[in-house]
Amino acid sequence: MTAVAQTPEVARPAARTGWDVAEACLAATAFAVLCVLVLRAVPYLPEPDDYAYRASIVAWRPAALAEPSASGRR
Repeated sequence: MTAVAQTPEVARPAARTGWDVAEACLAATAFAVLCVLVLRAVPYLPEPDDYAYRASIVAWRPAALAEPSASGRR
């Protein structure tokens, strides 16, 4: 007596057709095109003076450190 149970026939997917391959190629091509478009886009700064703001903070710091503080004055 064997303890192996018989398995029922399982429906297998059909072989790949030309349409499946074409769909996969189309998806890969669309992905590649979108990647190229995104990577070629020039970043847009919403505020044109971002670097001027940063430069003003950097320029202000040495002047603030050179002045004597209020607690150091007598």
